[in-house]
Amino acid sequence: MQNISNQIKRVAKKLFLFVFIILSFSVFFRLSGGMTIEHSKNADIVTTSSDSAIFAQILNKFGYKDLSINEYITEIGKFFIGTPYTSSTLDIDDNERLVINLSEMDCVTFVEYVTAFALCFSNKEYDFDSFIQKLTLIRYKSGIIDGYSSRLHYFSDWLFDNTQKGIITIVSELIGNAQFDCYVNFMTTNPSFYKQLTNTSQISLMKTIEASISSYSMKYITKNYFKTAESEILDGDIIALTTSIKGLDVSHVGLAVIIKGRVHLLHASSTSKKVEITTIPFDDYLQKRTNVTGVLVGRLKK
Repeated sequence: MQNISNQIKRVAKKLFLFVFIILSFSVFFRLSGGMTIEHSKNADIVTTSSDSAIFAQILNKFGYKDLSINEYITEIGKFFIGTPYTSSTLDIDDNERLVINLSEMDCVTFVEYVTAFALCFSNKEYDFDSFIQKLTLIRYKSGIIDGYSSRLHYFSDWLFDNTQKGIITIVSELIGNAQFDCYVNFMTTNPSFYKQLTNTSQISLMKTIEASISSYSMKYITKNYFKTAESEILDGDIIALTTSIKGLDVSHVGLAVIIKGRVHLLHASSTSKKVEITTIPFDDYLQKRTNVTGVLVGRLKK
């Protein structure tokens, strides 16, 4: 009887060890990202194991802190300082999918990733699926992936659409000193710059979207008025640099960081090829940009 009891104990121990190993592997697989392409309801999600590792780092460092949404924006934004700048990371092929690349980013994807994290943590949502949902929500028209044209390509449209979703307030509507000309047609007049605009049907669809954006009414802060309005800008505000380039609304975006009472820009820089904070106040940075006419400013709602 004692032998049978001992055998049962040994079997139970082996079974417990087996279950523990399986569960541990499952957790590791989830944290490491597993396969490079996961499946979502709307589209395939392109991500890698490094994204899952970075997500885990950010979650452990900031996720459980009691911060305001703007504090989450600035702290998480600073986490990415030094991350390489790379353009066109979302345009991997003709099939529009949610691309997550936390290892390299351009100015827009940097703002999107930081915003998605801030939205998750401020709502006490700490899983990768919630991050995917928030990123989809802010990157696509009405939060729905429906082909290349559903992505919010023009940043004035990004601001407008995310205002409609109740995610942000366009602060420059309140403190702007001039009416902004929202007319856009840059993509359809320069289709060779965009590999997805290879057929007339896509171009026609984008022309319809451009016409809709061009009808928007927005105020902006002109370049020569920014210093006057600077005190109204908060840590974590989204700063979009408007441009004189024909048919284009915004040429660069970043996040406001207040240093010694002055606004600086935390951004993915195409010049230095990395995420950084401007060494000079943003107003000085702004005045040096000959093609920049002013700024649009967005703020995440609490």
